[in-house]
Parts: sequence; C-alpha cells; structure tokens
Amino acid sequence: MNAKNATAIHPIRMALAIAGAAAVALAGMAPPATAASVLVSDDFSGSVLGSGWSVTDHVGDGSVELVGEGTGDAQLSLTVGAGESHDAWGVNRSLRVMQAVSNTDFAVDAGFDSVPVTTNHDQGLIVEQDASNWLRFDVFASGGVVRAFAAATTSGSSKTKFNKVLAVQPTDSVVVGVGRVGNSWTMTVAVDGGSPQVIGTFSQALTVGSVGPFAANAGSNPAAYTALVDYVFDRANPIVPEDGGADPGPDPDPDPEPEPDVTAPAVSGVSATPTASSAVVSWTTNEAATGAVAFGTTTSYGSTASSSGSGTSHAATLTGLAPATTYHYRITATDTSGNAGSSADLTFTTTASSTPNAVFSSDDFSGSVLGSGWSVTDHVGDGSVELVGEGTGDAQLSLTVGAGESHDAWGVNRSLRVMQAVSNTDFAVDAGFDSVPVTTNHDQGLIVEQDASNWLRFDVFASGGVVRAFAAATTSGSSKTKFNKVLAVQPTDSVVVGVGRVGNSWTMTVAVDGGSPQVIGTFSQALTVGSVGPFAANAGSNPAAYTALVDYVFDRANPIVPEDGGADPGPDPDPDPEPEPDVTAPAVSGVSATPTASSAVVSWTTNEAATGAVAFGTTTSYGSTASSSGSGTSHAATLTGLAPATTYHYRITATDTSGNATVTQDRTFTTLEQTAGPAIDIWYGSDQSFGAPARTQPRINIVGSVSNPDGVSSLTYRVNGGTARALSLGPDNRRLAMPGDFNADIPYADLNTGSNVVTITALGTNGSSVTETVNVTIQNGSLSLPYTTAWSGSAALQTQAQSVDGLWRVDNGSVSTVQVGYDRILAVGDSAWTDYEVTVPMTLHSFGPGAGQYLSGDPMIGIGLRWQGHTQVQGEPLAYGWYPAGAYSWYRFYENGPRWELFGNHNSPVVRGARNAIDFSPGDTYMMRVRVEGLPSGGATYSMRMWEQGTSEPTTWSGTITDVDTVSNGSVVLIAHHVDATFGNVTVTPLP
Repeated sequence: MNAKNATAIHPIRMALAIAGAAAVALAGMAPPATAASVLVSDDFSGSVLGSGWSVTDHVGDGSVELVGEGTGDAQLSLTVGAGESHDAWGVNRSLRVMQAVSNTDFAVDAGFDSVPVTTNHDQGLIVEQDASNWLRFDVFASGGVVRAFAAATTSGSSKTKFNKVLAVQPTDSVVVGVGRVGNSWTMTVAVDGGSPQVIGTFSQALTVGSVGPFAANAGSNPAAYTALVDYVFDRANPIVPEDGGADPGPDPDPDPEPEPDVTAPAVSGVSATPTASSAVVSWTTNEAATGAVAFGTTTSYGSTASSSGSGTSHAATLTGLAPATTYHYRITATDTSGNAGSSADLTFTTTASSTPNAVFSSDDFSGSVLGSGWSVTDHVGDGSVELVGEGTGDAQLSLTVGAGESHDAWGVNRSLRVMQAVSNTDFAVDAGFDSVPVTTNHDQGLIVEQDASNWLRFDVFASGGVVRAFAAATTSGSSKTKFNKVLAVQPTDSVVVGVGRVGNSWTMTVAVDGGSPQVIGTFSQALTVGSVGPFAANAGSNPAAYTALVDYVFDRANPIVPEDGGADPGPDPDPDPEPEPDVTAPAVSGVSATPTASSAVVSWTTNEAATGAVAFGTTTSYGSTASSSGSGTSHAATLTGLAPATTYHYRITATDTSGNATVTQDRTFTTLEQTAGPAIDIWYGSDQSFGAPARTQPRINIVGSVSNPDGVSSLTYRVNGGTARALSLGPDNRRLAMPGDFNADIPYADLNTGSNVVTITALGTNGSSVTETVNVTIQNGSLSLPYTTAWSGSAALQTQAQSVDGLWRVDNGSVSTVQVGYDRILAVGDSAWTDYEVTVPMTLHSFGPGAGQYLSGDPMIGIGLRWQGHTQVQGEPLAYGWYPAGAYSWYRFYENGPRWELFGNHNSPVVRGARNAIDFSPGDTYMMRVRVEGLPSGGATYSMRMWEQGTSEPTTWSGTITDVDTVSNGSVVLIAHHVDATFGNVTVTPLP
C-alpha cells in the first residue's frame, strides 16, 4: 500500500485492530457450508468486518463502515469522495472490499440497498487476478437511467463487454450476479426483489485471485457516492436467514393486510458541490423516497429543485445561482406512503465568477461570410458550403455532398468538412444540426483531427430506417469503430452531437429534438488535437446527395447567448406554479376491432395520456381482460385464445395519470372461420444431431423457412416443452436471407445431453396454426488434430459440420451453397482448438443477388479461425455480431478491383493484397491456407496465402498480422457471402 492509502481513515480497519483477530474471523461471516464454497458469504451483520476481507482505497479518501448492526437491515457502507474520479477503467481507482478466492468456477451475488441516480455513480463486483488484470460487473447511472455494465482489463487496458439500459429500472435495490464457468462469464441483475435477468455472457481468460464489491464515481468533478452493500453471497451457500433474522417458515396468513407506513424517511449523507452559477446537492435516505431541495439566499428559500429517481441515493442540481454568494437550502424526502421528512437548514457558498478559457471559437453562422478561423476541406471536389438564413433566428451553415461518389469518413477522410484550429487541451464541443439523416448512409457530425491519417469522428447516420450514433478512431490511416448504436429516441427535427475530451478519454453525447444530451459512450484514444469541425458525408457504391444544416458549433463552456441574435426570454415570472388538480376522465374514441379466427386486436385513442384494458368474453359478463401497451394516447390490446366463428363482447377502460377512469359501452366483434395455415420447412429434417464429431460453437442452429410469411402473425419455438420463444422471419438483410427464413439459435446450455424435442409453431393471420417437431440429439464429442473432413452425401450434413446460416448441400468430397445470400456460414471442427493451420479448396460458381445492398457490401469467399459463434450487438433477437473471434481471411470481389484481406479481432489489425493481383473468376478453384499461432506473451499471429489449384503453392505467406486482442480458441468457419460456391475437404493440422 502506498503512503497516501496508508494514512486514510477507515472505521472498519480501526474496529479490526481493536477487536482482535479471533473476533474478526467470526464476525458477520457465514457458518460452515455443506457445498464447496469458493467465497465465504457475508451479510455484514456483525460489529466488525470479517478477516477474510481486505480494503483497497486507491484514491485515499474512501470511507468503509458497517451500519445497522443487530437489525434486519445491516449493511456495508462504501463511500467515495467528491471531486476526484474513482473509476474502474485502465487503472482500478475504485473503493473495494475484496476476499481471496480459489481459481475455480463460482457464482457470486452482491445485493445493494442503494441505487445510482447521479450520472457516473457506480456499484458492483470486481473479479481480480492482479492490479493489471481484472473484470468489473456493475450498474451505473447515466442520463437519468441505470445501465448494466461489464468490462475486462488485460495488462492495464480496459475493454467494454456490455453497456445496456436495464429493462426494468430499479427504485430500491439491485443484485449484481457473476457466474464463472472456465473462461465463460455471465452477468445477471435483479431489480427491487425481482428475479435475476441475464445481461450477457462473454469469454475472458483470468486467473482469479479475489472477488468483492466496489463503489465508484467518474468524470472530471464527480459528486460523492455511497454504495450500501446488503450482502455478498456464494450463490451455492447464502446466509439464511440473512442479517440474522428468524426464518419465518410457512406463512400462516399468506396475504395479511400490511401495517400502514407512518414513519417519514431519514435524510443523511448530505453534501453540496457548488460552482459559480450552480450546485449539486446529494443525500441518502433510509428507504425509497423522492426528494426536493428548497433553496435561496435566506431561510425563506423561494426556489425548488427536484431530485431524479426514487431510490435511496439522491441528487438535485440547483441552477441560476449568483457567484460568490451564500445560499440556504433544505431537503424534503417523501416515501412511497406519502410520509415526508426534512433536513435542517444548511448552507453553501458559490465560487467566484470566472469565464472559462475558450478552446474553440463558438459560431452560430449568423453572419454573411464564414469566419476566418474556419477552413474548408472538400476531398472529392464536388461539395457546396453556404451560409443561409442571415439575419433571421434560423441562420445555418449548409454543407452539401454530391451524388454518385462516396464521401465516407473511413480510412481516408473523404467527407466535406469545415474545420477550426484548436489547442491540444481538454475541451467540450457541441454541433447543433437542423437536419436529420433519413436515407441510408447519409451522415453528419464532428471531426476531431490530428492530421490526415489520425482523427476521430462522432456522428449520426441513417441505416435501415433508423438513426444511429457512431464513433470511430482512425490511427495511421486504419479506422476502427468505437460506437454504433441506434438512438433510443429517434429524431424528427434536430440533433446535437457533443464531444468531450479529458486527456485521452473521449465522451460522445447526442441530444434529440431539443431534449437533454444522452451519453452514447466513452472510450480512450491518444490524439494530438489540431482542429475540430462539423462534417457532412454519404457512403456506398452510388449514394444520393446529402445536405447537412449546421445550426451552430459551440465551445460548451462559451456558447453564444442568445443564439442567432434571438431575444433572451428572461426569467420565468412564476417558475413553479401549483397545478390545478386533474378531475376529468379521459375520453375514448376511434374504437375498432380486427379479429382473426383465434385472436383480435382492439385499438382506440384517448384525448390525454392514459393506460387501458379490454374486458372481453362471449357474454356481457366478459370474464377475461387484456391490457394495452404503453401509456400515451394511441392504444391497442391483443385478445387471444378465442374460438373461431364466435361473437365476443368487449368493453374498454381508460385511466389517466391522475387516476380518473372512463368505461365505454359494450361492443361486439365476430372471429373468422378457421382456414388452412402456413407450412414450415425444416431444412435438415425432423431428426438432427449436434455435438458430434465435436461442438463448433456454443449454440446449435435449426434453420428453415415458412411458406406464405405475409400470412404469419407469429413464429415461436419451445425446447422440451418450455417457454415459447419468438423467432424472427426473414428477410433481415443479415442472417435471414429470404422471405420466411428462420433460425432457431439455441444455446447448448438449454438442451439436455441425449434426446431433446424442439417444436416450432407458426400462427397464421387467419387464426390457423401449424407445428413442426424436430428431434434433437446432443452429444459431447471432441476432435483431436490433425483432422480432415470426409464430405459424404450419404450422411446428414449436421453430423459432419454445423450449418450456422443458410441451406447447404453435401456431396462426396465437397459441400456447396444451395441458398445464396448474406454470410452463408458452415462451422467445422472443435471450438476447443487453439493453434492450427487450415487448407481448403474453394470453387466460385457465380455471384448471387443482394451483393452491394444495405449492410452487405461486395461479395466474398473465405475462412474464419477461432470461431466462437455470433454475439449480440444491439440486443437483436437473432445475434449477428462477428466478434470476438480470431481472424478472417477472404477474397473480396470489390467493384474497383478484387483482392484478398486478412482481418483481426474487431476488424483490427488488417492487411490487404493488391487489387486484381489474383484473377479468381467464376469456374475457378483456388486453394486457401490460413494459420493461427498463439504467442507466449498473449495474442496470436495469423497468416494466409492462396493460389490457383494445379499451380505451385507460394513459399511465403501473402499476409501476416499479430493481434494482441484476440481469443484463445475456436473452430473453423467456411464463408460464402453472396456467392454460389463449393468447398472441398477441409484439412486442419496442429502447429508443431
């Protein structure tokens, strides 16, 4: 421990020193477990922290305390201070309490009675090998929501694994769970006492030495944060009853009337962090509550700011303050039963006024000429740069790129951009756009540039009917994606793209249609900044022209107010009037019912935001109820389980947010006659086997198609009679190539070794349904090297390889595509393979339809190494991510000249051959040899070469890359992307 850490005051450590080793060893720890324990469970109900725990306080300002001793709500309190980041990224600066564990499989749950509310407040679990190699699993606040997050740090370099908004937002408590099986890590989160939900699974090698909970904050000037740890349990050996409470046993009255809550919440941990014009007030309560801060220059206050959320950790931002002024404030906390408690009067003093040094000269483009600080770069030479709306409140900079040629900012920056020189310091810049990309690959945003070969882009672009946020870093001319996310709120009018830099840390925000900025993400990238500015772009083989309308580009610390010369509206004469109570029930109109033979959709509108429900049945007694989705003014409910050719009665109840309800009159509809339904084609038959000769990936794939897909209202599958799971119907421009295609992507973990039954059911829009049954046999095979396929037309394909996507045909000595489309993939071999060399002959027959369309790009044929299966990218139902993986070697038929390419994990590093150097044409057969060799220091070297069959094999590798960010094992995949192709026998040999 360094000197700074050694002098930090920790009440827990003082208690340990006083209590003595014997008492410490017993306090709060679990009794001997019956199953083998990896971690000793603790509910922190003792007076001292158990000796198995050790505190790491990297910054040196942390506080670690046991609170609630002897009650049913004992906790471990972890507090990190304000003003300095305690982030767990790169260097683990978090405050954490760790327990040494053995390097075996385990499952650990950490229960928290606190919920992060203020952006970048954070709590979770650390799994550590050493100071440079560790994993984090946590929940943190960002932009008003709580997100689940996981990251892996290897040799001091951190990389995100998950960053997802929790589907159910917590108000009271969160349980973060981590399960380890070998190198596979699964994160779960349970909210407010609910069931654990799987956030995701990833693979990471780690020699585990310790596990424990942590608290953190992040950013340039973060507020203090207290995480309240209720317990940390080995999942196999929890403490029951927790916190020493008596086990209640069977409930004699399973639904007693609860005692009314008449106790107001207690407010504690109050702090205020002022600036010259604002202050952040934070506090905690001993129960879930909402909160507000009354503030002013006297104890009469006069102004109020509400806190966000309704958990036990609270923060409110007070704005419009005068510099160097003392303010009084008082907190009021109200629990869910309406009991209110207030703090005493408190004070803070704002800092003296200062105008931040501007890094960037803000511009609202309201003049008649572009300022001299701007310079235009028009790489393609067809761009148009104009100032429009001069003298109005809507002045803009118009950037137009022409049609027919790509202006993409990738590899070489071909975008049209207007740049301003800046100093290489920290900054935050916002670019407001009055345009929204609609056509696929139309693009607008900000460029941050060092030089022509080193730059960053932060932008929004249209793709597949939605607008996505995107960021990428280009280093020495090689570009790599950082973010590519669908915006949670889709813009209709305007977008503000923001970039904040703190050292090598870059944070992107996006605000939509005048709303608040939402954090897209943060990444680390070294860059010597020389200029910043807005850009317009398009991409693809024949893109349409696009005009980006830049409303302003502001240094966030020094915006132009009022923008475009508009009048400042001044203060609100009544900033918080008391609203009149709502006593009017919503009006229901536009009611309609659309029946099928077995269901009906009832829709209606209300004149105000409301929830809704439909009572229905064959009489006016109804008997069944279906709720509508959402709580706006447009509503629909689906009534299921209906009989064909039957008249049903129904009635709608609409309830507004004040609890006023309207009930409509009785209405009727009649279901349709039962008719024939769609047909399901299981491509590889009703009896399929997986796992022999070996498992190629973590999932099996049952692929096929449904006839008449327009007549299918739903497609689902069940494993061994379990819960029905939805299946997507093609086309999706990715794995599902043709109308009606489906792919049941089923984890081996959901299947039994031996016999399984998978049923696939299609429900027709006419109410009909059809079910097909697939008998699935799961085996536990393994393949040693060397190995050569022996393609045989007399054996089922799935016993020789695994069709991950598409329909393939196996013949004696070869396997061929039957369905041509996006990334037809066939997996070969064993997912446990590590270092090997693959050789396969590839015959090109023709190019299929769809090449060059949205998402597809140009056709290609090749091999993937260390394949580990598809991964989810945006929470899509059928995962389409290609990474993490080893490397991909393919020959791609670009319009401006084909060439071979070798890509590492996450598209980097990459090496390419010269265009047209190899003449691989339809009818030709070429050999491809690819090698992967692990390095002693980590990572691997990948090499490839290819030559025409019947000619001499080259004596040297055509291309070689070394990738330190790679996976350690995986199978082989054959890839036919928009090509009709045949692959010969695949030969895999071990490396010496």
